[in-house]
Amino acid sequence: MVGSEIVHKQFKEHNYSIFFNKSNGCFIRLEDKGYPEVFWSPDAPELLDVSITNRCTMQCEFCYRCSSPEGIDISLDDYKRIVDEASKLGVLQIALGGGNPNEHPDFIDILKYTHDKGIVVSYTSNGLGLSKEILKATEEFCGAMAISAYAPYEILKNAILSIKEFDIKTNIHYILKKDTVSDAIEWLVSPPGFLDYINAIVFLNYKPSIEGLDLSLNDERDILRFFDSVNNKKHPVKIGFDSCSISGVIKYIKTNEAFIEPCEASRFSAFINESLEMFPCSFMSNSNNCGDLRVNSIQDIWQGNVHFKNMRSKIENNNCKTCSYENLCLGGCNYFNNIELCGLK
Repeated sequence: MVGSEIVHKQFKEHNYSIFFNKSNGCFIRLEDKGYPEVFWSPDAPELLDVSITNRCTMQCEFCYRCSSPEGIDISLDDYKRIVDEASKLGVLQIALGGGNPNEHPDFIDILKYTHDKGIVVSYTSNGLGLSKEILKATEEFCGAMAISAYAPYEILKNAILSIKEFDIKTNIHYILKKDTVSDAIEWLVSPPGFLDYINAIVFLNYKPSIEGLDLSLNDERDILRFFDSVNNKKHPVKIGFDSCSISGVIKYIKTNEAFIEPCEASRFSAFINESLEMFPCSFMSNSNNCGDLRVNSIQDIWQGNVHFKNMRSKIENNNCKTCSYENLCLGGCNYFNNIELCGLK
């Protein structure tokens, strides 16, 4: 530990160090001289995605959590137990999701408890239910928040106009799929005014996790148009991507390789749902590929659960070994088929 806002940890037995600025989110993972880039964090995850509720009124047809207004909440005691263990393990960040996490009846207590335990907390909202009390707590306790973008974007716009009255780093999460890519391109070419109030747009590659529904972006013309729009203009906000988009980022965007991070599932991050089931990735939550936190600890599941071991093995032994990009993308997504944006897999 360097200071209250700068975390430095050296893992001598694993030949790497980490530096994390809790104020601005800057994170560096640095291998020791003469050693390869570290493949995973053997002691514990660096980040936990935690669903604190499966309650949401939007009922989007593509929702991989199948959230509904009747969704269940995690109990405050169960959540505190997760945070207590995570804090002892040195987990750096917890990203709250759902459902719509700010609908949890103990949401402000959850933010404060996580913050007070020294873990940087953030959350993604659908844009509804963001009262002044919640936004004030967000300003006080959170590193950042994100609003999901859903057409026709009025909820998004109204949420951003409310948030701008507070000192909150705000991002937009935009799911990139075949029926939204045209709007995404339009935003990049002619940015709507409300983008003036946000930090970044983070594009999330759609995952076909609902049986019988596949909105994957697989038209090469749309993919090229989209990445051309990213590349060909200076944008008023930062542009980011989730690691599921890495194949497209590597192929189409010229950027410093130091800023490229392949899939972190089971390597540096994990997902915990409101029923205390722990998965390598949140998009596995419709499967049985999990450990039970009512039976085992976070660390036990992280280190020893067969599903976590299998996921790490799939990533390490991916099917893209002959590709020149493999060392950067590690095969892209090794759970879903046919969501790569590179056209090479």
